[in-house]
Amino acid sequence: MSFEDALQSQLPPERVGEVRLRFDENILIGARPPARRLWPEAAGVLALGAGITAVVLLIQGGSLLAAGALALLSAALTGFSIVARGRLLGPTRFILNFATESLRLDGTDRLGRTVSEVVPFDSVRDLTVVPTAPRHFGLLLEYTDAAQALRRVYLVQQSPAAEVEALRRAWRILRHAFGL
Repeated sequence: MSFEDALQSQLPPERVGEVRLRFDENILIGARPPARRLWPEAAGVLALGAGITAVVLLIQGGSLLAAGALALLSAALTGFSIVARGRLLGPTRFILNFATESLRLDGTDRLGRTVSEVVPFDSVRDLTVVPTAPRHFGLLLEYTDAAQALRRVYLVQQSPAAEVEALRRAWRILRHAFGL
């Protein structure tokens, strides 16, 4: 069955787990809502505030104990922010362009900078449904990058077991698109 036939017989679901899907002419867009990515940034802002307050306390001759506690809080929040951002790494958006037979992965690096990578459909090696948490599943994409290194990235990370049919529909459509 060709991709066009698969798409005609079964349109992609509107949502798969945390990812919203939208089909627009010859592209399929999958995007995570930005609210899921606010925790790392909020922790970073709080860490900055605690660090500045600790420095101000030290400069003004305030309590050394309070300044030390705020410095430790700042360090803990910074660590949480880095770990949380690392767990949320991966595409915040993916775009399948059927005309160019390419997949664009948009995301952020550990410093919060926007990064994009274009993956030709021919470089996609596999797309599998994998368990990601108790009673949750994800879509794991395997592809080779420009340096021919095997890379893995989640297109969907948290789809509850109750939504398994939508996940399967998206999996079938994407596998047909990649020619797997």
